[in-house]
Amino acid sequence: MAATEQEAERLDVAPGDPLLELAQVGFFDDGAPFEYSVSRNVGTRYELKDVNVL
Repeated sequence: MAATEQEAERLDVAPGDPLLELAQVGFFDDGAPFEYSVSRNVGTRYELKDVNVL
């Protein structure tokens, strides 16, 4: 995903620079979804870790 003018200003990158877009769903213990979020991140300033809680 390319940075828009507004995203570029907020993230201190150039417009059109690539961004890492992540979508996630949060679930309650019973499996019901309670949250959906989408974030856009500067790949060189982002570290992705997978955490599973059982």
